[in-house]
Amino acid sequence: MQDYEHIQLSEEEVAEALRQARKAKHFREEALRYQESLNRKPEYPKFTARELYQLAMQQARQQIPVFQVDEGNRAIVRLLALYFAGDPAFEEGDYRLNKGILLLGPVGCGKTSLMRAFALNSHNAFAVVSCRRVSDDYSSHGAEALKAYSTLKPAYPHQYFGQTGIGYCFDDLGTESSRKHYGNEMNVMADIILNRYEQLSLKGKTHFTANLDADQIGEQYGSRVRSRLREMCNVIAFEGGAADRRG
Repeated sequence: MQDYEHIQLSEEEVAEALRQARKAKHFREEALRYQESLNRKPEYPKFTARELYQLAMQQARQQIPVFQVDEGNRAIVRLLALYFAGDPAFEEGDYRLNKGILLLGPVGCGKTSLMRAFALNSHNAFAVVSCRRVSDDYSSHGAEALKAYSTLKPAYPHQYFGQTGIGYCFDDLGTESSRKHYGNEMNVMADIILNRYEQLSLKGKTHFTANLDADQIGEQYGSRVRSRLREMCNVIAFEGGAADRRG
């Protein structure tokens, strides 16, 4: 290494050299911190059941300004808040967090509104899609539609609290009709239910609302599908006399 000790620097030159060295070190450290920030995984909030309840009620009132929690839906709202927050208290009954939700009740009692209100959450987000739309999509796109609804729905992590794939809530099960695609007639929802049942990773990512009772589900889809639904889902039901909130 060349020895430069014989070179004499003025005080001004020494000061400038030190300034340039400090400047270079500053920018190296800034670049290192920036690179570390890029590599660091973002931290997303995790809602408690109470926090999720408050968020869901805000969502519900955006859909229905007069929405309210009362004796007709209070117990169900509490269960949904516990479930979609991943709270172990949900399992104090006969329910399981690793299963989906099958929400049953009469027309107009608020099933769809509640599921839409809880769809955006930090534990188990999902998209709500009507069964009629699913059947129509099969008529238009065939096997491509079946595949799409038989897997997770791709999602942007920054919109869904870090989740890259979200589940589905199939709304109004039983209101769809069998559909044809190039002459191939199919009970579309029955096929999707069986497809999702066969994938363990989708067990807690598959939800439904329906006006049907267990016997009617069996009549429309067969005993095999009825059995699979009970294995896949926590059945939560409104009382038979629940008020029509569409008033």
